[in-house]
Formats: sequence, C-alpha cells, structure tokens
Amino acid sequence: MSREVIVVGAGIVGVSTALQLQLRGWQVLLLDRQGAGERTSFGNAGLIQREAVFPHAFPRALGTILHYASNRATEVRYQSSMLPRLGFPFWKYWWNSQPERHRQIARHYAALIGHCLEDHLAVAALAGATHLFRPGGYLQVHRHRHSLEAELEAARYKEEHFGVEYTVLDDAGLQARVPGLQAGLAGGIHWQQPLAVLDPHALTLAYLDYFWPRAANFALLPPQRWKRKARAGVCAARGSV
Repeated sequence: MSREVIVVGAGIVGVSTALQLQLRGWQVLLLDRQGAGERTSFGNAGLIQREAVFPHAFPRALGTILHYASNRATEVRYQSSMLPRLGFPFWKYWWNSQPERHRQIARHYAALIGHCLEDHLAVAALAGATHLFRPGGYLQVHRHRHSLEAELEAARYKEEHFGVEYTVLDDAGLQARVPGLQAGLAGGIHWQQPLAVLDPHALTLAYLDYFWPRAANFALLPPQRWKRKARAGVCAARGSV
C-alpha cells in the first residue's frame, strides 16, 4: 500500500509533522508559499508547553466575548464578511467548551501533549539542535486574585489527571524570582516542565535540514497551485528513512 502524504505549511508544526512521518517510513511532500518558518514560527513565543493539556476554550464571560468581538484583541482577528459562515462553527466551539465537555476533550488532547517534550528532544538530537532548548519552564503572573484562583483550580486538575508539575508563588516569591517586577501582584504559577526555544525559526530550519537530505521534497508553491498539484496526485518525494 502506498505511504505517501502531502503536508501543506512549513512552519514548526508542518515541518515537525513531515519529519515525524518521514521517520515512520512515509514519503512526504512538504509545501509552502515561502521559506520554512518565516511566518508565525518566526516570531512566536517559543515554548513547548507540556502543561497545555487543555485546548483553548471558547470564552464564557460576556466581557471577554465582547473584548474579542471588538476585533481589536491581539489574540483574535477575523474578517466581518466571514461571520455568517462562522456562526455554526462558533456555536459548536462554544458547546464543546462547556466545562464537563471540555474536560472530556482534554483527555484526548492531552495524549498529544503528554509526550511533546520527549518527542522534540529526540528529533532535536537527530538534527543537532538541542542547544536551542532551555529547560526551567516559565512563570505565569497574575495581577488579580480571582484569575489566579481560577488558574490554580485548573492546575490542580492537570496535576492529578495529567502529571503536570507546578509550584505556586506569592508576591514575595515572584519578587525573589524576578527582581524589579511590579509589587502588589496576586501571585503566580511556575510551570516547571515546559522548554523554552531560544530561536523558533532556527529550530524549524534545523528540523528541515534533517528532513530535506532524505528526499528533495520541500517545494515553494504559490497557493493557487497547491490544489492543482494535489488533484494531479503529485507526491513526488521518494525518500524515507
């Protein structure tokens, strides 16, 4: 049986997916309209988030919904002309974000997140890129007590069900960790397991450099040609490991 696949998009997700498939014996054609890792993966925060076992939920608070609806939030941008087509998907997103339903989905989602550190470290070792990782996790700081309490409730659930590790810091503990931080904060959470990526673009390119020699199978194509190539059954890569 043919084991060929096309991966569209050569950011860190696309390159990682293509490489993992190749390591499992698949022949992979990786497509992008520009150089690998030159869009979102060029300037993202660079965290491999072992603690992120919950997918992002649709907001429940009216104030948060109105904030996003203004289309001025950095987290969400949309085209108003698309809203009529997004009504039903948004409703499904909202329904699946109800607390109990969200926790059920997290059990499946966490299966992907639970081994993200080991998988990245293994591939980075092959690609000679482990120097781009920095252990130690990250600090999540809260100004308000109510937001800290809500996050702590989720943290306890993550620890119990998914093995997430964290410590709680009060304002004094934050000041000791980060001198000069604003005083009077509610506190924070130190998520201990995540890895920081010092240069996300460099990591993407390192993975691609390991992927590429095994087949000439990374193509820069304008978007209008992707569909035409896929319809033609193009899967030109013949290299695998």
